[in-house]
Amino acid sequence: MAILKQLIVNVPLVEALEQMPGYAKFMKDLVMKKRAVSYELVDNLHHCSVISTIPCMIGSLDFAKALCDLGDSINLMPLAIYKNLVVNSFLEDYGLKSCHGYVKERKNGSDDDLYVGGMNPNVDEEYYYPAPIQAQGKSNLVSAIFIFGDSTADPGNNNYMKTPFKSNFLPYGKDFLNHVPTGRFTNGMLANDFIARYVGVKEYVPPYLDQSLSIEELKTGVSFASAGSGFDPLTPTISNVISLSKQLEHFKEYQEKMEAAIGKEKTQNLINEALFLVSAGTNDFVVNYNTLPIRRKNYTLSAYTDFLLQHVQLFLQELLDQGARKIGMVGLPPMGCLPIVITLHSDNAFSKRDCIDFYSSIARDYNSKLQNKLNVTQIGFAKLGSRIAYMDIYGPLMDMILGYKYVHLFTGTVHLIKETVHLFIGTVHLFAETVHQFSFSTALF
Repeated sequence: MAILKQLIVNVPLVEALEQMPGYAKFMKDLVMKKRAVSYELVDNLHHCSVISTIPCMIGSLDFAKALCDLGDSINLMPLAIYKNLVVNSFLEDYGLKSCHGYVKERKNGSDDDLYVGGMNPNVDEEYYYPAPIQAQGKSNLVSAIFIFGDSTADPGNNNYMKTPFKSNFLPYGKDFLNHVPTGRFTNGMLANDFIARYVGVKEYVPPYLDQSLSIEELKTGVSFASAGSGFDPLTPTISNVISLSKQLEHFKEYQEKMEAAIGKEKTQNLINEALFLVSAGTNDFVVNYNTLPIRRKNYTLSAYTDFLLQHVQLFLQELLDQGARKIGMVGLPPMGCLPIVITLHSDNAFSKRDCIDFYSSIARDYNSKLQNKLNVTQIGFAKLGSRIAYMDIYGPLMDMILGYKYVHLFTGTVHLIKETVHLFIGTVHLFAETVHQFSFSTALF
């Protein structure tokens, strides 16, 4: 018996919960069911009552209050956790505000500082909470958001195409609003949705091909992206998806619709002040060059990279000619770590699932050349007031894969990845199965 008392067995939390039906049901209800909560606005003060907290351990750090559920889809991060994690002041740049005590007075009447109560009006506690989307939009950083590219940016345009490249079925969308698969190639939101929220233009970026969109919805931006597309004109033909050139045609069609609705001058101002994001290139290597022999017969790897960058330049030029002035171009991810690349090119796809550095090195070379091209383009068009920025996705994803500065924090879920914080509101995720991280460049503004 003495020996048995010393026995310690490590069991994953999820497996342990599955063996406790009563507690498992409680946790399921906690995640799936929203609680009704009442509040009243008195003298411009927003009062909320905390329901519960949950202790949590992260490495050597022990937090007694890791989750403060306010019951109205707002979760707070206690200041103690914020300090112990040694996160810098950039949190406030990502919409995180400070709330001290039971009520925090509004600064100069700013709408940014809504009021959230502490756990006890008689206890001095401080929390960080996400500023509402409406408040973030007060800064008027951009007028709209327009997206071009592939599956990393397609919110459902391929739903309207005859192509096998679709994701309008489960498990896609299982963590999206109402658990509905929308055509996004993810379990929840795309990085573009997060950015649209951050700049305050809308909650989600819809697909342009959705004919039910109103003029008001179109006015704040749409995505023209199509999963499976690329800069090489051959790439989208492989899977019958929308090419980048066709996406530009759709954008011109969009402008005609807006001119008919709000006038040519207002439409031009809308375009000039909008944010343009372009995310493509991975399929050109993964689906096209490294899989099919067509391009390899005529291009070396280096020559093909240059060939793609020529098309990038032409695409940028067209955007600038159409009035785009704030453009973010996303680099390639570590392609050697993509599951499909490992499956196709690993020596043993079943037992050897490590990243293949050769394919990641292709992305590094492409990204380096892309940055140089963007810098040259920026210099050439600076006189027009244009701002063209390279957006790094390779570095943050490699940090996630290698485990650098990456924390899963049970606060409704907070993902701290390097220097980016996404505080998800409305759903408590017990575990982060998929994290969309984007290095957002403030140089655009």
